[in-house]
Amino acid sequence: MDMDAPVLWEDMENAVTAVIAESCKSGPCQNGGTCVDGLDRYDCVCGSGWTGKNCDVDVQAPVVDQCPPSVRLTTSSREMTYTWTIPVFSDPHGNLVKTFSDYDSNTFTFPWGDFTVLYTAVKPSNGLETNCSFTVSVRPKPCPPTVAPSNGYVLCNGWRADYGQYCLVGCNAKYSLPRSFDARQWLVCGASGHWAPDSIPLRCKVGDAGDHAVVKPGDCLSGTHKQKEDYIHALKRSSFNSVCTDNHTICSPDNVNVVCGA
Repeated sequence: MDMDAPVLWEDMENAVTAVIAESCKSGPCQNGGTCVDGLDRYDCVCGSGWTGKNCDVDVQAPVVDQCPPSVRLTTSSREMTYTWTIPVFSDPHGNLVKTFSDYDSNTFTFPWGDFTVLYTAVKPSNGLETNCSFTVSVRPKPCPPTVAPSNGYVLCNGWRADYGQYCLVGCNAKYSLPRSFDARQWLVCGASGHWAPDSIPLRCKVGDAGDHAVVKPGDCLSGTHKQKEDYIHALKRSSFNSVCTDNHTICSPDNVNVVCGA
């Protein structure tokens, strides 16, 4: 009995090996899948884009190439024509891909604002889709930074400033603007990217500002909350009041930008 035992175990081991080998012999794994033998079974290790018992289920979505980047454009006009590169979609498995877009052409005339361009590729064989989207932002030409007069400051709208800036010039306490510069005058920069008037006083002079000042004198370094309130009040009464009426939730003293002079 002891002499027969090793022979029986060897026969059983050979039989199991034969069964395991038979599992992958028929080549059940499709589409490049790798077959792994098991005891009276097999497993398929699938390549990219395939799944299922035999790697026969296509789960590959369309692949996008050359999806355009988002762009920011500036123009002195209220609209601008822009042409972008149409993204390329394909299927690594070679199936048909259908592409759709919310724009009929890759050239469009955009007004000022932010616009999302969307392309969607659909693979009819499995219903999977891939998107390519990018943003086209159109703005007026940017305004050069304002330079406040020494011993003074400039107050400007801190909201929607990329669409236009509307500023008032003021002086610190015990200083005033030169009489040659009208303190009631708005410093404006619109779509052209240029300030009008194109120059402001270099410094505030020592002396009383008088009653004609729109923004009462104050110390720019220690705080200008009262001056910001004066600015908002003046803006709402000016010909540029749409900056407030169209943006009433953010037209407030807390959103007024202040540039202090040296």
